[in-house]
Amino acid sequence: MATTKNSPAQVLLDELKTWCAERGRKTQAAQYLAKATGLSFETAQQTLSHLFADPPRQQPTADQILAVQEFLKRRRRRRARKPSA
Repeated sequence: MATTKNSPAQVLLDELKTWCAERGRKTQAAQYLAKATGLSFETAQQTLSHLFADPPRQQPTADQILAVQEFLKRRRRRRARKPSA
């Protein structure tokens, strides 16, 4: 699956990259990716580094994209439930 600049997969990866950069939580994303896809934590960390490179050094698998999509969906739900101060 080739990810072009505006493909849905690339949009999700860009959103995840931004989320990680804003919060300094790449480790949390890697933990979720490892659990969701059966990768070791180290492999998940390396995978995210490869996916976040510009240009990406590898293409995401369908399972990885689905895991990223679910991860972001859960984060949006959490953010929506937090009371605003």
